[in-house]
Amino acid sequence: MEILDATRKLIGRIQPVGETYEDEERYVNLEQHEIVVMGLVEDLINVSEAKDRTEYSMKRSGECAYKILGEIKRWIDDYVM
Repeated sequence: MEILDATRKLIGRIQPVGETYEDEERYVNLEQHEIVVMGLVEDLINVSEAKDRTEYSMKRSGECAYKILGEIKRWIDDYVM
């Protein structure tokens, strides 16, 4: 099972369906989703701080994380605006 599929299965469904009881459970799942996403973004931010390092492996990882964060930002900007 892929990591994304496994994570989605662990968290559970988040899309509301218009049924109060079901949507309450999905809302709790949505809050868990936030915790996972924010934690992963925080990890990327921490790794991106190595982008200016002189050590090749650190610089490469830092640049990759920085690029991913930029892609996430563009995606959110396109969606929200």
